[in-house]
Amino acid sequence: GVDAHDGQGIDGLGAEHQNVKRVAVIGCPGGGKSTFSRALRDKTGLPLYHLDAIYWKEDRTHLSREEFYPLMRKVIARGEWIIDGNYSRTVERRISACDTVFLFDLPVDVCLDGAISRLGKERYDMPPTTYRKYYKSFLNIKPKI
Repeated sequence: GVDAHDGQGIDGLGAEHQNVKRVAVIGCPGGGKSTFSRALRDKTGLPLYHLDAIYWKEDRTHLSREEFYPLMRKVIARGEWIIDGNYSRTVERRISACDTVFLFDLPVDVCLDGAISRLGKERYDMPPTTYRKYYKSFLNIKPKI
């Protein structure tokens, strides 16, 4: 995964970033967003919300849009947060509400390596039964050639 900001990691944040209150962390799956978000939370003390943890249920199903959007809006309405996740249908709302965006724009091979490296490992940002289903389906992806 990647935990760099200009190659310096989270400790490389300058004084201009010390007053951030609402942070959106977006980018490709496997790129290190959640690892970076945890480090940012630890450094800033801001509450961290993983969209996967909100979206996925323990029983391997997910919330409907009608259930998910109000929960996400409640998080956005708070004064301080780090929101980690892609969810393209909600990215515009998160970006317009935040004061800082970290975009993980990484090569596909880096993201795939990151995703593959966590296969079979427990994920703190998703319910345990869900990450197993996610990775089983990931392994069944057939590349289009």
